[in-house]
Amino acid sequence: MEKIYICIVLPLILLLISCSQEEKSKHIIFQDTYWGMTPDELLKSYNFTKDDIDYEKSEDGITVSIPNMKVLETKSEGVIFQFYKVKENKYGLYGVTVSYPDELDMNLVLQELKKEYGEPSKEHKEYKSNLEDNQLKKITYKESEHEKYFIDSEYLDTQLKEKQKKQLKKIFEKRYHSLENNKNWEDFLSNVPMATIYWTDNFSYPEGVTMQKVKVSKNKLFFSGIGYFTRDKYL
Repeated sequence: MEKIYICIVLPLILLLISCSQEEKSKHIIFQDTYWGMTPDELLKSYNFTKDDIDYEKSEDGITVSIPNMKVLETKSEGVIFQFYKVKENKYGLYGVTVSYPDELDMNLVLQELKKEYGEPSKEHKEYKSNLEDNQLKKITYKESEHEKYFIDSEYLDTQLKEKQKKQLKKIFEKRYHSLENNKNWEDFLSNVPMATIYWTDNFSYPEGVTMQKVKVSKNKLFFSGIGYFTRDKYL
């Protein structure tokens, strides 16, 4: 099974954020979990102990790896659950990575996703950080044969309370000067979904990214519930 030890920073900044102008799908959640759940709750949900799985703790978070887990009616090589450190000894689930065997026809998984969430979005937007000039830039991508996106029906703008929006704005303004502009901030809130799924049958790590791993599978699903995690656990 693939092992990834991820250096986690503020997850809302680094994880994929996307949106669509089409009809939105329902709420996105990974099977038998909820966003923000603790590692102990996860193990209890799947009836595992720490001796049964790969459990890694770092300064900023925890990763729980479960091999050979069945996801969307198909056996995977393994699933990695990512937990962010909210405060001392308190962690919340914000991301899940599923790796499938390279020989698997990922269209089988795609069809199961469509049954659950409808058709994928035709386009999506990512907010990418540029720490050199302290900007957060919005880039639009189109779906392709090898990349599909499923978008949650809720967005930060509708799910965060006004107090939470102000708190989040203070956090982001310290990092990204572009969000000091109210129009840019409102655009950001209205375009960031509470959760996403990224499907690909052609995955590779970006050039320059260094991670310890046994094997890199090209067939992957990435579940991100960063919006729900941020609303319920971070703010």
